Amino acid sequence: MHWLRRFARGGLAALVALLTISLAGCGGSAGNGGASGAPIRILVIPTQGAGEFEAAMQKLERELSQRSGLPVEVRIGTDYASVVEALRFGKADIGFFGPFTYVVAHAQSGVLAFVTQTVDGKPYYHSYLIVPKDSEIPELKTAEDFVRYVKGRRVAFADPGSTSGSLIPRLALKRAGLDWEKDIRYTFTGHHDAVLTAVAGGKADIGAIDSAIFTGQLSKTLPEAYAKVRVVWQSEPLYQYPWAARPDLDPQVVEKLQQAFLGIKDPEILRAFGADGFVAAEDRLYDPIREAAAAMGIDLKAYDLKGK
Repeated sequence: MHWLRRFARGGLAALVALLTISLAGCGGSAGNGGASGAPIRILVIPTQGAGEFEAAMQKLERELSQRSGLPVEVRIGTDYASVVEALRFGKADIGFFGPFTYVVAHAQSGVLAFVTQTVDGKPYYHSYLIVPKDSEIPELKTAEDFVRYVKGRRVAFADPGSTSGSLIPRLALKRAGLDWEKDIRYTFTGHHDAVLTAVAGGKADIGAIDSAIFTGQLSKTLPEAYAKVRVVWQSEPLYQYPWAARPDLDPQVVEKLQQAFLGIKDPEILRAFGADGFVAAEDRLYDPIREAAAAMGIDLKAYDLKGK
């Protein structure tokens, strides 16, 4: 009741002071992640199902907190769209995105990439198309190969917001003269590990998958399924998945987290991303993904990641 007595004596001046204190205590805006002990909220796209991935994210949370000196919370989104929406509406401070999901999020909320990962020391990966080992489908080298061997097949994509598991292979179909919505029988599995199990289990003839997750992670966690498939096509190099911060997050917080990521060497954490390290990243590196989206006729600002 102390402030009430002060207000009674001080009138308007005390009211102004009270409002100032109240606004400061509420953080003023969503831009104060990490201030006054508030945790930095990191949301990760669900590239794989629960289990080892979830355990690795808990370990990542501890590593980032210890290395940055900041309170950090790492959570896994329900799907790619949920991560974009959380950043857009201030429910998260940092997101881990696929490149396509990132350029959508950047267009819709201005998030900025600051870290990515490396595989064999390089920040690149590919989109793969995989088939059962005993499939008649050969290596796909030409447009004619796509028309002959892909048309009419059951194709498993990952999430609609996935770069390697959706955008890039759909663009490959388009460039071969195929309409991905009409010329194939497609399904979205939601995760890259589900793409692998669908193809290995005979539920899909072809699967679109992330090369780094396929070789660096799933080869170890799903060895039996991995042994039942083979790669028949790979895309041009794609810049790796970025971690991106909302534009109003304190630059000093971003810098601390960037340095924390760069110091992570824990094999369990890295294996969850099919990676061997982290390096700095910036927005311009994802311009080729924007060009791919434009080639597919996608308006990034209006794109709904829950759709097609």
